[in-house]
Parts: sequence; C-alpha cells; structure tokens
Amino acid sequence: MISRLLREAFPGINIPTLDNYYESYIKVWADIYAGKPPWRAAKRSGLHSRGERIIGQMNAAKAICDEFTALTFAEKVNITLDNPILQDYIDFTLSETSFYEQIQGFITSAYALGGGCMKFYLEDGRPCIDFLTADKMYPLSWRNGRIKEIAFSSQETADGKYITSIEKYSPGKTENLCFLSDNRLTLGKRISGSIPEVITGNGAGLFAVFSPASANHIDPDCPLGVSVFSGALDTLKALDIAFDSFMREFILGKKRIIVPAASIQTVIDPESGEMTRYFDADDEAFVALKTEDTEALKIADNTVALRIDEHVQAIEALYKMLCFQTGVSSGTFSMSNGLHYYTKTASEVMSQNAKSARTVRLNQNKLTETLKTTVAALLKLGLETGDIDTNETRVDIAFSDNVITADALK
Repeated sequence: MISRLLREAFPGINIPTLDNYYESYIKVWADIYAGKPPWRAAKRSGLHSRGERIIGQMNAAKAICDEFTALTFAEKVNITLDNPILQDYIDFTLSETSFYEQIQGFITSAYALGGGCMKFYLEDGRPCIDFLTADKMYPLSWRNGRIKEIAFSSQETADGKYITSIEKYSPGKTENLCFLSDNRLTLGKRISGSIPEVITGNGAGLFAVFSPASANHIDPDCPLGVSVFSGALDTLKALDIAFDSFMREFILGKKRIIVPAASIQTVIDPESGEMTRYFDADDEAFVALKTEDTEALKIADNTVALRIDEHVQAIEALYKMLCFQTGVSSGTFSMSNGLHYYTKTASEVMSQNAKSARTVRLNQNKLTETLKTTVAALLKLGLETGDIDTNETRVDIAFSDNVITADALK
C-alpha cells in the first residue's frame, strides 16, 4: 500500500515496486517474530471437537534474533573520536537521544525483518533519532545495494479522519507532506503539517540503514536485507510442532486408572435431570462391595509413560539444523545447556566457535558502517545548530575486545 501512497504524494518521480517483497516476506518474518507464524493454528482432531486450536510454540525466531544481538552487541560499544570537543558532543547527544537504550531493540528487529533505519532530524533545535523497522521504510533509489533516497509513512486518526504523513529523505533535502482523508487507503487532500514541508541544508535528509550481513537470496537486486532466519522457516515450523507435541504429551499422559464398575457412583443433576457417573478419587470411606472375585476389586494403573527423551532428542536435532541454517556454530542453540541463549559473550564465541565468529564479524562490519553514518549525521546536525564548528574527525568503533576502525569522517 505504501508504494501507491508514495505515487500519489510524489507523482513526478518513479517509485520502485517492492510491494510483493513487503507482503510476501517482510510481513511473514514480522509475524513469525511476533509469535504469529502461518502454522500457529492446527485442526482439532477429537470426535466432538471442531475448529482449530493454537499450538504450543518455541518462538525460536525471537531467540535467534536475541542471540545474534547478544553476540553482535554483547556490551556497550565504544565510539571514540580523535577530537575531544566532538567526542563530548557525540557522547552527550547519544545520551540525550537514549541511543544505547534503543539500539539493541533496533538491531534485534533488524535481524528479524531483514533491516531497519534510523532517521536524524532537528526538533526544537536539538538532534533527534527515530528508530524504524523494515516495514516502516521504503527505498526510493539505491546504487550497489546502498540506499540513496528513502521514504517513511505514518498514519493517525482524528475526528474520524485519517491523517497520513509522508516523509522523503534524500541527500541534503527532507520533504514532509501531510494529507487528510476519509479513507485510510487514500491520501485525500494535502494539508499543512506542524513542521516545514521542505527542509534543505547540511542537516537534512540524514538516515542510516542497517541490515544483516546475509546476502539477499530472495531478490539480489533489492536493497532490502533478509531475516537471519529466512532460510530456516521449515525448521522453525518443525520445532513448534515438536514442542506442541511435547506439551500435549503431558496433557494426554495424565494419570489414568481402571476401576471396578461397582466403585462408580451416580448422581442426578437436579436442574437438568441428567445422570452422571463418576469415581470419587477422594473417597476415603470403607465401602462394602458384593463380589467373590477379589481381582475385580482391584484398581489398575493404566497410565502411559511420557516420551520425554524422544521429544528432547527431536528438538535437539532440529536445533542443530537451525545452527547450520543461520550460520552459527553447532551448539549455539541447544537444550543440553538448558536453553541459555544469553550466557555466551562475544569474546567466548570468538575463541571457541569459529563459524559463529565469522558470522559475528560480518555483522559487526555492517553495524560499524551504520554507526559511522550515525556519528556523521549527528555531527552535521551539530554544525546546523552551531553546537560545533567542524565535523572533521576520525572515529573508532570498538566491539568488546575487537576494534574495527572506520574511515575518517568528512
């Protein structure tokens, strides 16, 4: 829908068609991450049961994204500038914008949806950062996989009307358009918003995109990334099926006993008149039963043994497949360590797991470029407000015990 709204808002420019990618992939990844996968409903199989039931879920997709974030951003990253004045400005701005409080959630959602975007702007003379997931951004132009222009769309309601805001960020220019409509699917008439419609200058059109290091195997020409679990959907489904079976094992494996017919009591519902037969498991009184066969008086345990080991082994095997499909070392996801997804630091992974180390390094390289762009954008906003008088500096990005040096900012 967003592409159609963009065509209405900007009829003079060519809007690329990416709707199928958003609907067929990004939306599916978002639903899986939110615990609403396409396979979450199963048909009831009971004789008197109809309809569907919601299966038990491992929600392994969220665990994968949390683990990737913990490995990539295990500790607070150190951003070091060689200019002390600019260092103080960046430290203050990142603190004021709650950057470190929000960046981990942003990275996690980017791993889930295949990317995300930070936009930088001035509000009341102070720098601001908005963190947006992949489904809230729309690339307009790109070169060699780098997005050059991007658009954002948001909608709110007031007095039964729909107010749609369209933002277009391009180098040195920000366009903010506002529309009022009776229908949420159309823009309606253009109205004046609370901010200027066009902003130009050094502090306009600033944004930074982060996407997982995995190559886009779905559409190589698309500048959007892919979810870290995009190649493991069948395994995620199998994990949920196995876990659901594990849960139902306890339900279906409840204790069952065989009792003599003489031990069954009868009670009549005074309202409906229906007769109900039951065995009182709490009855501790002595009851006289007439029978010559002592075996007929015995209560037999007919409980089925729980298949715990079989389920655990099945889930463990699926976890091994998941490690292979997501590019991490075997054992990163495992039931043998009590499902402790967050116990390994980046340093431990680097020293013990070569495959995970390579994946972590690739994603840290991508994140380094995003952080470099973030620092450059904030410095441009600082020049715009007059808080600093230069943005010439060099920046070093340090992840835990590994330092990735970015190019000098200009």
